Amino acid sequence: MDHATSLRFSFDERRARVVADAIGVEVGEIDDDRSGAAVSRERGGEAVDGGDDGGSHDSDDGGRHDVDGSDGARGSGDVEEGAESAVVVEIDAADLVALRASCNSWTRLVATAERVSEAGRRYAAAAESR
Repeated sequence: MDHATSLRFSFDERRARVVADAIGVEVGEIDDDRSGAAVSRERGGEAVDGGDDGGSHDSDDGGRHDVDGSDGARGSGDVEEGAESAVVVEIDAADLVALRASCNSWTRLVATAERVSEAGRRYAAAAESR
């Protein structure tokens, strides 16, 4: 494709894992013949290995999009909870209109996943305090 961009969203480790898992399932689902995307996660500037379940999703056109949405064991204690992490969305598009539309779609998906993650965190904190 002729145009590409990379969107990087910084989070703490837990939130990055939740957001990447939430949006990773959309890879291949919202792509079309004019654009495609891949989602990955970084920790300390290094790509996080997808582990055994790290998965890839096949798009309708047979293209393969890698998703590093999880590092294997959920909630593993080997990572400091406040560690700097990021979700990275790589977008390729045939034209600038498709690139803009894809950037808007993925930005909204990340924002929605972040809001839902925060609501879940607040609900869990309230439940613990009861």
